[in-house]
Amino acid sequence: MRNLKSSFAFVIGLSIAASATASERITHSVNVISHERKQNVLPPEVFMAQAMRYGIKSLQMSGLAAEISKDQKIRSFSTSVLDLHTKANQELLSLAKTKNISLPTSKLPEGQRPDGRVDSAPTNLLDTSRNQNQGEAGNTGQPKGVMVEGFAMLSDADMQQSITKLNQLKGENFDNAYLAASLKDHQNVVALFEAGSKSSDKDVKKYALKYLSKLKAHLAQLSAMMK
Repeated sequence: MRNLKSSFAFVIGLSIAASATASERITHSVNVISHERKQNVLPPEVFMAQAMRYGIKSLQMSGLAAEISKDQKIRSFSTSVLDLHTKANQELLSLAKTKNISLPTSKLPEGQRPDGRVDSAPTNLLDTSRNQNQGEAGNTGQPKGVMVEGFAMLSDADMQQSITKLNQLKGENFDNAYLAASLKDHQNVVALFEAGSKSSDKDVKKYALKYLSKLKAHLAQLSAMMK
């Protein structure tokens, strides 16, 4: 009987030990997956740099559309884009300043303002954090065409090239090019802000979530206009 009890106790002990080991393995696996997911989250400074570049590009293109296009639907849409991205860029600059992160700025063609107008030098959206933390966000997200989190990284050179080409077009050619470029950019921006909405930085996450639905609405408008 004693041997039976001893054997039973031994089996129970092995079971408990095995359960503990399995539990530890599961916990370890969950921690590894969680760590990997966190590692894949877009860094806040990269999100903000790319959001600013796409924001500036949207303002420049839509500023041209508001001036050049004769299509009322395009003019109305471009005005909506100007309103949204002016607010979004201003808020982004303020957010970057609180985090001591420098955001990229771009020389605008022919004196064009960051809000899309061409009446004076750009002052209302200048990056006031430019001399702080140089090289962080300003140098991230630069490689042209690199895909990260489902969106294409936008470089300053690519942005300037696109605006220059668009500015050379007129009439229907301009309208078609503007819509096509805006559709592609909005697809990238939605993917960018979806990545930002998962940020480990609560302020960046809040900012991305605030504008994500509005950007999706613009994407839906563009898709309908392209049909």
